[in-house]
Amino acid sequence: MKPYETIRCPRCDGHGQVSKWSFGVHEPEECPDCGGSGHNVRYESGTIAQYPGGPLLGKERVKR
Repeated sequence: MKPYETIRCPRCDGHGQVSKWSFGVHEPEECPDCGGSGHNVRYESGTIAQYPGGPLLGKERVKR
C-alpha cells in the first residue's frame, strides 16, 4: 500500500488555474497550491503536500 494518495486540488478544483483580480479584470493565474498540476498528495496522517516529498500545505480536518 502506498503511504499517500493523489487527490484533486481543492483550491482550483483540479483545473490548475485560479482567478486573480488585476487592474479591474479577472486574469488566470497558476494555482499556488498545486503548482498548476491540479493535484495534491494526501499522506496517511492526513497531511497534504504539493507533491510527494514536496512542500506541506496543511492537514485535513477530521470529521467527528
